[in-house]
Amino acid sequence: MNDLLCRYILNLNKIVDEFFKHSNIKQAMTKFLKKKCWLVFFAFYFNLFQGLQGQVYHHITDAGAWCWFSDPRAIYLHGKETSVLTGWVKEDGSIEAARINLKTKEIQKQILFNQLEKDDHDNPAFLELADKGYMAFYAKHGRGDLYYHRNSEKEDQLFGEVTIFDPIGKEELEKFPRRQVTYANPVQLSNENNRIYCFGRWTGYKPNMMWSEDNGKTFTKSKVFIAEEGFRNANRPYVKYYSDGKSRIHFILRMGTREMNRLTLCIMPIMSKVLFGELMGLKYVIFRTYHLNPKMLL
Repeated sequence: MNDLLCRYILNLNKIVDEFFKHSNIKQAMTKFLKKKCWLVFFAFYFNLFQGLQGQVYHHITDAGAWCWFSDPRAIYLHGKETSVLTGWVKEDGSIEAARINLKTKEIQKQILFNQLEKDDHDNPAFLELADKGYMAFYAKHGRGDLYYHRNSEKEDQLFGEVTIFDPIGKEELEKFPRRQVTYANPVQLSNENNRIYCFGRWTGYKPNMMWSEDNGKTFTKSKVFIAEEGFRNANRPYVKYYSDGKSRIHFILRMGTREMNRLTLCIMPIMSKVLFGELMGLKYVIFRTYHLNPKMLL
């Protein structure tokens, strides 16, 4: 994202606040138009519409759902036959995965968990491993455990048996006394001896992380890494993650709650050591950046 677009986004966020600070909507809209932020969005959607014209689309399921905060929902696999791996929640609550062979167009499907829960929060997130294997992670909406699978060695199966894991540790639960597990966002960093990280909204409704040193066979208990000082159940940050697969994990978050009447946007260039209280009262935060090391969280 270039600097110009970043400035437009920040300006837009300020204008959104005007709608909530003032009862005069006309005045707020005038300020919005003066900032010319609308030009960016008009240009984006116009070009998107132009690019989509004439394209033909195919569907791989007629009864599947995704949510916003478990990613990646589809990945490219670099095996002998290149393919795309994806998955969804079926209308009966089952978790299903599919592998699309990009050469033959063949689609292989597998039910990972039968009738887990009828909720779009439960969609699986996928990770290609350094050894060209792959994994799937998912969770129920706010209850239960974390579920994950490794790829199967059998040609007629995509994944092996499910591992059901409770990521919540006793010490973290004492500091953030709300037990719940929602979302999964796995990444692997080659510069850290292929350590696997998995992020989600777990202990205390806060962003948590756990990690594996053995290519996903076992995982640590999770640690909260973004929170206000103390515990407030209503404080529920929503996070999107992206990694270069080598040494960096980028994330963007909203330090938002259901009672908030404005958007709070924080942008971090790489995974950062976040001290409790550092986010308090701040709308845009430039974080100190560090090499991602779980020892920082101990």
